Amino acid sequence: MEQPFIEITAEELAMLIGGLYYSSEEDLSDTEDLIKYLEEHPNQSVFLNKN
Repeated sequence: MEQPFIEITAEELAMLIGGLYYSSEEDLSDTEDLIKYLEEHPNQSVFLNKN
């Protein structure tokens, strides 16, 4: 059975959040605003280079 979750490091998570922050035209500096943005844009994607 395939796991429904993937494991990422805190550094990788920070890179993902940073990618959203810098690619969005909205101010996502507040945690609540970031969470609201993610809830409203469930298909938002960010590329993370693992090399």
